[in-house]
Amino acid sequence: MTAAEALDLYKGRDASEKLFRGDKSYLGNRSFRIQSNESLHAKIFVEFVALILRNKMHFLLKEQMKRNTKRANYMNVPAAIHELEKIEMVRLTDHV
Repeated sequence: MTAAEALDLYKGRDASEKLFRGDKSYLGNRSFRIQSNESLHAKIFVEFVALILRNKMHFLLKEQMKRNTKRANYMNVPAAIHELEKIEMVRLTDHV
């Protein structure tokens, strides 16, 4: 492993730790508001999956910014999520 690869690996780990530390701000996890242990486990599982997806988006956007030198830092995870929220499903029928 080269020094550059080790640094990239460490930066990725640091970003992951910051995501977990920032759980409350990213996912609105101010209180659990659950009635059972099963609900708590399910809520934590869903939040964990959401953090994994957010971290993957962060990594992909970072890689894209490295390739796109003309418009560096034009997209971050919240902006990307906002763009994805604009997607709508349209169902076409044959009227048969």
